[in-house]
Amino acid sequence: MKYMFIKKIACLICLIWTLGLCAKTTVQYVFDQVIDENIKDQSGNNCVPIIAMKENSWVSKGEDGIRFSQAADEMRIPFTGFPGNHGVMKIRINFDQISTGKEQTIWRVYGLGDGMQLQLDRTKGRLTFSYYNRADKKWFKASCPNSLIKIDKWLNVTCSWQFGGNLEIAVDDAVQGKTALAGVTPTWDANTVMILGNDIKNSAPFAGVIRSFSLESKDGASDTIVIPAIKPAAKELLNSPGISISKNDVKLEVDQNYLTLRSLKDDKSNTEFLSGQAEIPLWELALVNKDNFTKSIIVNSQAAAKRSIERTPAGLELNWKNIAIPGESAAFDVKAGINWDSSSDDLIWKIQVGNLPRDWRILNINYPCLSLKMTNREPDKNFLVWPFRWGRLTRNPFGVEKKFTTEYPGSMHFQFCFLYGEGHPGLYLAVLDGIGYYKELSWQAVKTKNQLIQSVIMTPEQRGISGSFDQPYPIVTSIMPGNWYDAACKYRAWATKQIWCQNGTLTNNKQVPEWYKKNSIAMKWSTEKIGRTIPNNLTNTKWITGNFGTPAMGIWYHYRGNWDSSDSAGVKNDWFGCLWNARIDAKIFPGVEETVREMRKQNVYLIGYINSRIYDQSLTSDHPETLAVEPHTMKTPEGKIELYSNNLYEGCRYDPWWQYHILNYCREGVEKIGFSGMYLDSFGRGQYFCYAKNHGHPPGSSLASISGMRNMGIKIKTELRKINPEIILSSEASIEQFVDLIDAKLLHYNIFTECCPIWQVLYHDYQLTYGRSIYPAESPDRLLSARTIAASTFHIGAQIGRFRADDNPRGFAKDWDSPVGKALFNMLDKMIIIRDKNLKFIGVGKMLRPAMITPNPALKMTAEKFELEVPEIFTSSWQAEDLQAGIFFTNITGEPRTFKYEFNREEYQIGAKSPYLISVNANKLIIEKPYAGNTLTLDSGQTMGIIFK
Repeated sequence: MKYMFIKKIACLICLIWTLGLCAKTTVQYVFDQVIDENIKDQSGNNCVPIIAMKENSWVSKGEDGIRFSQAADEMRIPFTGFPGNHGVMKIRINFDQISTGKEQTIWRVYGLGDGMQLQLDRTKGRLTFSYYNRADKKWFKASCPNSLIKIDKWLNVTCSWQFGGNLEIAVDDAVQGKTALAGVTPTWDANTVMILGNDIKNSAPFAGVIRSFSLESKDGASDTIVIPAIKPAAKELLNSPGISISKNDVKLEVDQNYLTLRSLKDDKSNTEFLSGQAEIPLWELALVNKDNFTKSIIVNSQAAAKRSIERTPAGLELNWKNIAIPGESAAFDVKAGINWDSSSDDLIWKIQVGNLPRDWRILNINYPCLSLKMTNREPDKNFLVWPFRWGRLTRNPFGVEKKFTTEYPGSMHFQFCFLYGEGHPGLYLAVLDGIGYYKELSWQAVKTKNQLIQSVIMTPEQRGISGSFDQPYPIVTSIMPGNWYDAACKYRAWATKQIWCQNGTLTNNKQVPEWYKKNSIAMKWSTEKIGRTIPNNLTNTKWITGNFGTPAMGIWYHYRGNWDSSDSAGVKNDWFGCLWNARIDAKIFPGVEETVREMRKQNVYLIGYINSRIYDQSLTSDHPETLAVEPHTMKTPEGKIELYSNNLYEGCRYDPWWQYHILNYCREGVEKIGFSGMYLDSFGRGQYFCYAKNHGHPPGSSLASISGMRNMGIKIKTELRKINPEIILSSEASIEQFVDLIDAKLLHYNIFTECCPIWQVLYHDYQLTYGRSIYPAESPDRLLSARTIAASTFHIGAQIGRFRADDNPRGFAKDWDSPVGKALFNMLDKMIIIRDKNLKFIGVGKMLRPAMITPNPALKMTAEKFELEVPEIFTSSWQAEDLQAGIFFTNITGEPRTFKYEFNREEYQIGAKSPYLISVNANKLIIEKPYAGNTLTLDSGQTMGIIFK
């Protein structure tokens, strides 16, 4: 079993890390069992999600690690390039037993050429670092005394080599042995592999624990070969031969001489997807000077280079060698692969950059760049699905000359897009990154050419510092039929296997408390303004929960602060809400603790607001708070403070000090005040690249934002649940990487322009969401707007709200007592009753393809400051864990509406289940009766459902 465990780790490492050791590369691992049982690298980044964890594979004697014991226990680490002429390998190791009969191989790198290894000597029980020169059949060995090697003793071992110099082994920073390597020329080959653990047949099993491993290798720069730029004319391309690969009905063709994409076609439907591809580069690199980030250049696939293309068993390998950097006598190489996935019709795109010379480092890698065309001749029947917030569906993305981009982490909440025309297959593109590197998806519309340039922008592990890049995750494209829902289902099949879905569906997830799963409305409390007093919060909460007759949850904003902070940027700029942690001297406002306890008696669950990233920077540089916090703020490449805005510092959420700074306030909120959870503002989204050298992450790390926040969230959740096992964590618009940590996701908006419920298809049955403000105002337009927001919130399965409780009670009651308020209340009251009775569907169920409604004309309107086009009848369909299904409908108009609905019974998996119509009568009772038709009439503002059971 342990053999399988090690093998599975090795397979996972193969997926996330292909190690390029040309030029200068540093690789580090710490094998550390943490709360979520991930392998971490030296900086604490989540490297490998352990999905086959065996408890006895870990040790815990004050330091965790991976235990090796069987002869077959090994961790293979594949890489391209060679170990290099000069390098250092470090390992922290503890032996369970010491064999004197055979060697115990701990680390080895070898191929058809030379080899290096760290072993426990078989005769004297001493560590030996050796290099084997195959040409001369000669060993070079450096050993340490056997007296240093003891059972159950941790050793820090450093092995270094420099051809033309020495081979050395050091233990605990003291050199113990060396041998000269003068006159030796290493020979390595493309089959070189690296192994931790047992590999040689005549070796005894290495029995011990490896705690950490790192390897740094340095080589000289390549020779420069300058080749004139190649930018072919269209006529030349037509005359140039093509090379193609195909699978089933999909065919990709590449120009053999110029390495440009010529065609991507679905032969079955005779649909071509590329347009003008030869005019744009297939890849593009942004390079910066390592000592001056303002100095940058752009290099792309049309640069001067020696080009070659090779057909491989899986697809094609495209090579650009000796790419000239403008103005320098230096060059580098790029390798791009386009391969068929062995188990599907997906094309897998991967790129490597190596041998980057001298002072230039990688800022961004843009690949693949695809120039796409409309597949339906009618512009308005072409759509782009993109991962903005909880999903966006743009009609005719070719129609406006613009560029739009999403960032991950940031505005991109998941990692796929889909371009399709009605009646034609579409092009699906997904980034299968389960770890969380920074990246961007970009689209450039060229209206004059009806062209959409779509690309993936990646960063190296250390942005602006890394001199090579080996894409650590696959990018896939697929030609597939369907619409936004089908594309979401394809991505869901991958996404729900990732670490963020490790807790299972909400029906079975015991980590999310039942009180929260059964909650249907959300509220908002505040003490920000003089008029928003604590008594207002209490009075208005009683009105909401009493009249709707249901428990509530919500966020209490600004429950702590310092009204006397006249020197504060937060106060000066009327941004008091961030002041809770912008000043260490902030205090809990009087009356908060008593009010929280009183509301809790009324079945109200309050969540305390904190900001996970902002700190007040308007204090003097010698102020004690500034001196305490400034070392833990984000830094620019030049070492300057990175500001969240003109007035506020941005704390680095990777930094341990900052994590505990936030944790302490969270602990205070739950333990002292009695909050039922904490709301971490700005958590689970993004932040700048941090170049600080004292936070524990590599400067400019592409992983620090995700891994730092995950580690921070784990710490906070673990500590708070020691106080109250049923607390929840919440944040606004957190991306998919935090589905397992953030129990309650506040939607950025209930509804926005071109919004599409993709997030709900992906994750509704894994993470609960809740909406933003719903409130009445005395105007007819406001009623339609409020109904739209309410219907949208209900039909994406979110908890309904947020009802504001911090207004003056007289104005609050007056608004709800107005004609608009009464109409809105009547709609919400019955909607909440239906939601409460059908939580297994719309609360924690899986979203199905929406039913087809006819007729269902669109309404143009404004809601939440967005210009919207919404249907008269909102609808959604859901599947419960027991495979029962439910379809729900809401009429947002001012008049009754009659319509027909259609759906695919087979797709809904309802078999012979019988339909029941559910509605709410005037006495607030659920009416359920058998229903055999497919036509319904809904009154103005009414919600109904059809349940199949």
